[in-house]
Amino acid sequence: MLKQIIEHFLYVALMHKAVMCAKYQKRILTNAQNNNGYIQFVIDDNPFWDSLISVPNVPFTLTLNIDILAFVKTDNSYSVLDAQNDCFTVGIEWLHYLMTDETFMGKISVRDYQFLGISNYTDDNCAGQRLTVQFITVDPVNLCTFMDNFSEDFVPVPVEDKEINIIDTRDPSEINNLELRPILLPTKRQ
Repeated sequence: MLKQIIEHFLYVALMHKAVMCAKYQKRILTNAQNNNGYIQFVIDDNPFWDSLISVPNVPFTLTLNIDILAFVKTDNSYSVLDAQNDCFTVGIEWLHYLMTDETFMGKISVRDYQFLGISNYTDDNCAGQRLTVQFITVDPVNLCTFMDNFSEDFVPVPVEDKEINIIDTRDPSEINNLELRPILLPTKRQ
C-alpha cells in the first residue's frame, strides 16, 4: 500500500505544470547531482506510520515530509520570496488535488499539514517550502490474503553454530621476521 501511495503522490506532483522533478529519496541527497530541473518535489524516504487507537474510526496515520524547492537567481530576478511563494502554491494545489482525487477516495485523506519556508537550502541556493502532511489511511492489512503469509506447518530450520578453528597456517620461520626501519628525522642545525 505504501508503494502505491508514494508513486501516486509523485505522479500527481509531476502532473503540476511547475514541477520538473519529483523523487522519493533521503533528504540529504537533495541536489546531490544538481542536474534536476526546478521546481523539485522531493518526498523524504522516512515515512512515519502511526496507529491512533484512542481515536475511533482512524486506524492509521501516515506522515510525510516533502521539500518543494525552486532555484533562486543571484541577480534577484527570482528571489527567495518568489521561490517560497511558488513552492507554497504548488504544495497547496497538490494537497487540494489529492483531497478531490478519486484514486484513493475513501482510503486516504488529508488530516493535517504544515508549511515551513526554507532558504539557502542546498549548495545551489534553492529555496521553497518544507511540507509536513499527515494522512488518515485505512488499515493496510488485506484481510482476504494476510493469512496466506502464515503456516502452522512451517518451522524455520535453525542455523547451526559451526565451530571456528583458528590455526596459523604460516611457516613458523616466517613468523616474527618483521624488519623495522625507523624513520630518520632531520636534526636541528646548530
